[in-house]
Amino acid sequence: MAPDQWAEYLEAACDHLRRTRRAVEAGHPGPPGPPRPSGPPPDELLGRVQLLAAGYDQLALEVATRLSVMQRYRRTQVPQAPPASHFVDQRL
Repeated sequence: MAPDQWAEYLEAACDHLRRTRRAVEAGHPGPPGPPRPSGPPPDELLGRVQLLAAGYDQLALEVATRLSVMQRYRRTQVPQAPPASHFVDQRL
């Protein structure tokens, strides 16, 4: 894969990461990501690829932390509605 294709992918992926972060902060799902080039990244872009991967890892960690905090405050048991027969029997 040519380095310019990887450079274009990295620019698009960085933009995708920014848009995904904004969407997640607003409580919405992230947009679909750009298609990844099929070949390995060139050596001169490995640092940028690793930095981008760290950015996605950080976002995943933040989302998982928020979900665990939300889970902590959820009710342990959700009240169940009485069965429909309960209401019918009450009228008789």
